[in-house]
Amino acid sequence: MESRKKQALELRTAAAKVAYDRLHPQHQANGEELRYRFDEGPTVRGSKASHLNNYTKGLPHDEKDGLICNPDDYQAFVRGIDSGNTRDFQDTPLGPKGSVPGEPIEWKSQFTQNFDTKVRAWESAGAGLAFDLEGPDAQAITMPPAPTVDSDEYIAEVAEVYEMALLRDVPFAEFDTNPGVAAAISRLNNLTWFQETNLPLTDAARARRRGQLTPQNVFRGNAFGDVTGPYISQFLSRGTPELGSDQDGVLDGLVAYGAMVFTNKVRKATPHRDYMTTWQWWLDVQNGADLRGRETYENGEQKYRFITTPRDLATYVHYDALYQAYLNACLAMLALRVPFDPGIPFQGQDAFDHQQGFAHFGGPTFSL
Repeated sequence: MESRKKQALELRTAAAKVAYDRLHPQHQANGEELRYRFDEGPTVRGSKASHLNNYTKGLPHDEKDGLICNPDDYQAFVRGIDSGNTRDFQDTPLGPKGSVPGEPIEWKSQFTQNFDTKVRAWESAGAGLAFDLEGPDAQAITMPPAPTVDSDEYIAEVAEVYEMALLRDVPFAEFDTNPGVAAAISRLNNLTWFQETNLPLTDAARARRRGQLTPQNVFRGNAFGDVTGPYISQFLSRGTPELGSDQDGVLDGLVAYGAMVFTNKVRKATPHRDYMTTWQWWLDVQNGADLRGRETYENGEQKYRFITTPRDLATYVHYDALYQAYLNACLAMLALRVPFDPGIPFQGQDAFDHQQGFAHFGGPTFSL
């Protein structure tokens, strides 16, 4: 056992050395954090940075312009993220201006006032400082800087998100024929980002540009495979063979979970019911109003259905159990006996290998 103990140490040390020697990229910002400033004046905001294009949800915001009341609050928020110190987060203002712990909060919208609404804390704001012993370090990977608020790419992103919001109750099956979708595509294609206009772009931004939109690629990403096949992945709708049967249950949506099954259906949210449709309502949420669980759903026999509309997809993402999409897809492929990569051991005949992959090079390994 002493030999095994030493070997385990050497393997883990070697893995740590590989991670340490790997080139860590520089994290690049888009330069906007301090770019936009308030007008000079005898207020607490003075000529300080407004942080209008940064994440400020939960901090106190001004009722007139929706910007943070005090730029120092944002710096306190950043200080907590940088330090991970729970005391720094506790010292950061949370909720509307004038909120006092233990006293009722004066929310602005009628919707928020209808409930005993509390303020919502930030979730794992210091998680970026945690260390994970599996895979690369969280800060050893990066992403390109976000497009600036005045860029053609940002304008296109916002416009596409808003157009999709207006179409949230249109079935995906009707995207090819629905006049609302056609009108949205026409409006989006008039934006500079989706035209052939030459723009001064970085290589990363140039790779993200998609050209003219069609019913096939609208509202989709730009990663490999994003525009291939139907809008909804088959893993979010199809079933698998059930226990005791070789028949593929592709249409029933039941996917084997060991001896149990899960159904590829989501709770049907009330159609045509939208939220944050007034300035006060939006302001309450921006000020940290905790309105989770206040949305409504259909009842009766049809309260669950396959993902049919963008609203259904939003419900799925809203309440997904973190990695459930990937785990479910893996379990579905295992149930369907999708072939493994030929380089994985123990795929020969049992009479030859005398062992099968399970705890290593088998289903449980891939499902982790």
